[in-house]
Amino acid sequence: MRAVAYCRVSTDTDDQKNSLTNQIQHYSKLFQQKGFNPPKLGMFFKKEGRKEIKNLLDNGIFADEGISGTKLKNRKAFEYLMDCAKKKEFDVIFVKDVRRWGRSVEDGVKALKDLKELGINVFFEEGNLNYRDQEFFVNMFLNLAQEESRQKSESIQWGIRKAQEVGKWNSQPPFGYDIIDGYLQKNESEIKIVKKIYDLYVNENFGTSKICRILNKENIPTKNNVQWSQTQVCKILDNEIYTGKQITHTIRTDDINRNLKEVISPEKWIINQKSELKIIDDETFLKAKKLRQEKKELNKRNQKFSDRHLLSNLLYCGNCNSAMRRKKRNSYTRKKDGTKEYKDIGYSWTCQKNDMYGKAKCPFTNMVVEEDLIEKIKQRIYIMQKEKHILDDNFDKYIENNFTYEDSDKRLEEINKEIDKLHKKVDLNFDLLSDKTIKQEEYKIRNDILQNKLSELKGEKNKLDHLEQELELAKVKFREYCKSLKEVDINNLSNAILKQLVDRITITTTKQIADDVSDGKLEEMNLSRDLYLRRLNVSSAWNLKGKRISIDWRFVSGIIEV
Repeated sequence: MRAVAYCRVSTDTDDQKNSLTNQIQHYSKLFQQKGFNPPKLGMFFKKEGRKEIKNLLDNGIFADEGISGTKLKNRKAFEYLMDCAKKKEFDVIFVKDVRRWGRSVEDGVKALKDLKELGINVFFEEGNLNYRDQEFFVNMFLNLAQEESRQKSESIQWGIRKAQEVGKWNSQPPFGYDIIDGYLQKNESEIKIVKKIYDLYVNENFGTSKICRILNKENIPTKNNVQWSQTQVCKILDNEIYTGKQITHTIRTDDINRNLKEVISPEKWIINQKSELKIIDDETFLKAKKLRQEKKELNKRNQKFSDRHLLSNLLYCGNCNSAMRRKKRNSYTRKKDGTKEYKDIGYSWTCQKNDMYGKAKCPFTNMVVEEDLIEKIKQRIYIMQKEKHILDDNFDKYIENNFTYEDSDKRLEEINKEIDKLHKKVDLNFDLLSDKTIKQEEYKIRNDILQNKLSELKGEKNKLDHLEQELELAKVKFREYCKSLKEVDINNLSNAILKQLVDRITITTTKQIADDVSDGKLEEMNLSRDLYLRRLNVSSAWNLKGKRISIDWRFVSGIIEV
């Protein structure tokens, strides 16, 4: 009889390696003792980090080393075994026990049934089971192996969460850091590259593809010594770890056998504030984040990011919310011979949708003359520079809306007591499972409810714990913004400088504003609609020839009217 053996260990520790060696020796002797005739084929497969090692054998042994039993696709020796089975190159497969065959019922049973159809039997030494005659018992042991694997995964994930709560890092370190004793620490040589990327993106206005070309041209290595890609640069620009905010538990394995992942909602993330990990200041990170969002919005509208003109990517139609388009203005005079003589008189900005599709998409052109608009914007900046109380008043409103909590100390005390109670309930729930008072399904339902409550409380506690810190940070940002604003030379504005001050400029036809006001509101103001419209057009410095100009200043969301 032609016999082969399948061997597997799930880790590459020394004890497991010895186990694999013992398995190979065992089956080599077994084939000789039983008089089996192993075919001259086989494979030894293992992984060392990202490197895969395959060695073809001629002793009938198929062995996977350091490979999990939950995923057949990663077990190359097993795959080769099944390929040889399809060619009917052997009659029976020997395996030490069902767990070596696999820890997934779905994959394990399918492989066994495929072999059964091919007329190939599988014999499991532990329990003296063969699949052809004892299919029920083999399937039962496969179910037990899968459940054992699932419980082990739950235990590992619980341990990972506990480690994350005390600030440990359990995955590949981000560029700029190394893992030492389980914690992230700065990598001094990589820190310089992180700062270079932010400087090129925020201060030089370079795109991610151009940054990649620069890094690759200078032969700067990535973490894995491969060429830089836009994805890698974007990850660095998006990762809050560079501001000292370590975020973990954002995803978890939901089904280890199918490798299904569950995305964790933000309120359940584990967040640790670590000033020692800070590489990029908050202002620079926020500028990069805002710039990234602007470019994404432009891509959605099939627009190209530009800083070529002073107002590029800053103007929006207040009636349909589309971007404004820059257009050349011309005037002409008719000569005596009837021909027209054109004269260039500058540029205007107009609603892109109206310009492309007419009134069907947007009823208003919202056209403004560029030089008039620029003059008005300079006036706004000048007023903001001279009348700082305007910024102060709006900043006070911002603080009141975002950082005012009544009885925060009392609430913190309540939260800590509730968290302690929930921790005791979690421990009690686990004790009930250990004592077999409740079943696994009931334990999981209870545990999920308790963990959800804990996550909500911890999220609220984290916000209150760092309330003063966040408030001080907001004040620092505000002072830096005011300083930058004061230093701006309004006669030498550039698109980059303007974008540091302004999020967007909205241009709205005042007729639409008047139409949107209810009759009740007009009656309350004792105004007719025509009078209200005339006041809109002439009373406010924000208005320009029937167009209302609103500026969203960058330091805080919302419109500040000057």
